[in-house]
Amino acid sequence: MSLLFWQFCNTIVRSNEAKRFYSHFGLLGNISLPMVAVVFWIFLSEDSNYMPKHLQMMPVLIIVIVMDCVFLCI
Repeated sequence: MSLLFWQFCNTIVRSNEAKRFYSHFGLLGNISLPMVAVVFWIFLSEDSNYMPKHLQMMPVLIIVIVMDCVFLCI
């Protein structure tokens, strides 16, 4: 996933702008993982009322399916 993130960064930023933007991209990439963990913890906790019980594992299943598709395409 990290490789895809940096490939995306390389496509949207010119090499002469890289020095200015890459530190921000690195910070964004490192902060996003704990933020996703907190969001999953909120949605998948047992006392959560955000989602019905029969749909609580749906975000995890969607992520697993998307990741499988990404790895198959590589």
